[in-house]
Amino acid sequence: MSEEKKSTNENDSALREGINAQPAALSEGDAARQPLPFGMSIVMTLLVSIGITVIGILAYHKFFSNPPLRIGTVDINEVMQIKQLQLTAMATRPGATDQDREAAYDEISRFGRNMESAIAEMQQYCNCVIMVRAAVIRGQHEDMTADLLKRLGMENASLEKSVKSLVSAGKSENQPLDLKGVADAQRH
Repeated sequence: MSEEKKSTNENDSALREGINAQPAALSEGDAARQPLPFGMSIVMTLLVSIGITVIGILAYHKFFSNPPLRIGTVDINEVMQIKQLQLTAMATRPGATDQDREAAYDEISRFGRNMESAIAEMQQYCNCVIMVRAAVIRGQHEDMTADLLKRLGMENASLEKSVKSLVSAGKSENQPLDLKGVADAQRH
C-alpha cells in the first residue's frame, strides 16, 4: 500500500506543479491556433453577416428585380378634339343625310372603345405606364400621342387640318362658325 500512496503522491505533486506551472513560450504556429477573444468573435460574425446580406441584396436587384418603368404620355385632349372636329365636319357637311349623322354618332361610341384598346396595346408594347400628358408635371416621359393617332388610323390628322376642314365646310354654306374656343385650345 505504501507503493500506491507513493505513486499517488507523485501524481498529486505533478498535477499541482502543472496547475502552478508557467506556460511555455508560444511558437508562431501555436499563436494562430489561439481562439479569438469573445468580443472580437462577435464583431467578426457581425461583419461576415452584413457582408453576406449586402451581397445577397445586390445580387437580387441585379438579376431578379424589374427595371424601373418608363412613363409615356398621351394628349387625350388633342386626340378627342381632332376626332370631335372630324365627326362634326362629317355630320355637318353639305348634303349630309340622317344616315351620315347616325354613322357619326355610332363612330363616337366605337372611338372610345378603340382608343381604350389602343392605349392598352401601347402599354404592353412599350412596357411602360401611359398617363395623360396633363397629369405629368415634370420628369422624363415620352410623348406617345403620334403613336396613338397612328393606331387609331388618324396618323395624317391634326388639329389644324381638322379646323381648316370644318371652316371650309362652314364657308361653303355661308354659315359663320365660332371656332374661337378650338383655336384657343390649339394654342395652349
